[in-house]
Amino acid sequence: MKLLTAAIVALSLLGTNAELERSYTDDLGVTHTTTIDKPTIVTFAHTAVSLFDYGLGTDQLIGTYGEYTVSGSDFDFDAPEQSSSYSADPSPADIAMLLLTTNLSPECERVPGYCTAMDVNTLVDLDPDYLVVHGYAESPWGFANFTEVELAFPKTKIIFNDVSLKGDGCDTSENCYGKSMIDLIEQYHELAVFLNVDETPKIMEDMATLCAVATEFSGHMQTVHDKGIRTMAAYVDPSSAFYASPINDMVLRMFEELGMPILHVGACQNCSQTYFWETIPTESYFASCSEEQISSADLASCNDNTLYPVDVWLYDHRTRAAINNPDFHVVFPDKAIVEKQFVEWPIGGRKITPAHATEILQSVGPSIAGFNRLHEETVCVPDLDVSSESHRQSGEGVKGAGAGGYACYDTQYHNTKYFQGCSSSSEEEAATTTDNSGACYDMGVHQCGCGPTQCNPELCKASEGVWSATCLEHCTQCDGGAVDSTSHDEGEEKSHSHDEGEEKIQSPDEIDKASSANGRSVFDGLVMTILFAVFAW
Repeated sequence: MKLLTAAIVALSLLGTNAELERSYTDDLGVTHTTTIDKPTIVTFAHTAVSLFDYGLGTDQLIGTYGEYTVSGSDFDFDAPEQSSSYSADPSPADIAMLLLTTNLSPECERVPGYCTAMDVNTLVDLDPDYLVVHGYAESPWGFANFTEVELAFPKTKIIFNDVSLKGDGCDTSENCYGKSMIDLIEQYHELAVFLNVDETPKIMEDMATLCAVATEFSGHMQTVHDKGIRTMAAYVDPSSAFYASPINDMVLRMFEELGMPILHVGACQNCSQTYFWETIPTESYFASCSEEQISSADLASCNDNTLYPVDVWLYDHRTRAAINNPDFHVVFPDKAIVEKQFVEWPIGGRKITPAHATEILQSVGPSIAGFNRLHEETVCVPDLDVSSESHRQSGEGVKGAGAGGYACYDTQYHNTKYFQGCSSSSEEEAATTTDNSGACYDMGVHQCGCGPTQCNPELCKASEGVWSATCLEHCTQCDGGAVDSTSHDEGEEKSHSHDEGEEKIQSPDEIDKASSANGRSVFDGLVMTILFAVFAW
């Protein structure tokens, strides 16, 4: 009888664990598995701020490390109700949430920019279920000595997420490819599911908004291409500027994968170049200037033929004060600087959420579309799949579009994972709109249409489009008949991702159902094994 009672208890525990078990694989390839209902974490402050949008609360967040605000931040901790003007900074509400948790880097709290202080003893005392580490270029970010952390805290409880690079055999920036903003958004969503946070509807609403804004941004970029405009990302400095490769930054990846003509680095023959930055002295950038013009600082008279034909600068947000100085054009008389054709680039993203991606696209797209070409026209690189892993390969040497090159505008190569939120919003519209008024949104060209093969919801679905009431002009006539459901499997969706294995974000319910089904089959097998043992006994 005792054995039967023990077996029943074991079965009960097995059933509970099978239903609670969740797994998450980090960027070191380590798979973490837990049955804890609400795991507690300590993480980088900006990771915590991002996860707030996915539903993380201070019941699970028990500590943070690292800086609260970015370099140059104007957030006033004495007047926290006033937001920072830097989009990558936490909101006042986010700061209030951070202040409710233990700060393992108290000396960094009010100091903007990079900070490496961390109280390892406090980490050990807090004993979180997981330490979620913010990684950059295969290294932990914000640690003076990460080995000290690994010696004091169990490695099995460390989750490493790299926000710049990914790839099998990725090492010292070789055999890696750059992550796009949407890749990180998906990854943070997966982490949120693993942590079993109480997700709110806001995150899916934000995904739908991102879809609409990404569509608008792509349209703006077509205008930019039509004008022949080229952009370049840089940390602009009067003496030696650092020019960024668009391969390894999540924001630049998002821009290029939605159609922005970004110039790629590698044109300077005698300049130093890392996997990300190409360092170019000012005299090398103004390539047509004579020694006399350089020595007399008369660069404005020879700025027609610069090393890169930059029409618009994407300036690193850390250089905001310098580049917006009214006299900056005196020391760096580039045409785009003189004409004030520049927009801010929040390097590294920091807040990895669909809402922040939307904010960035809205601030950048219309501005660039309103600028003009300043240099002689150059030819773009055709048939370049900007969303492919091969295009995003990191490492030494010239990558991507080639030195000084930029990809032609081609919607078939845009990363349509940015448009997947349209599907969820259209499903909501279908549930609330009784007359099915709308038009068919083509995910390939990002346009609404009412052609004969897409003029009603059934035909639109069959053509793998999305029927949407948000299209400006709705379909009023349609001669097409209903589509035989057997010709198109219900629920089948076309994958627009260019990277094998990438999937649409799943809702927590979908993931829970899949996990429950897998767990149930294991559970059923264990039930039979235990019962067989009991009755055999």
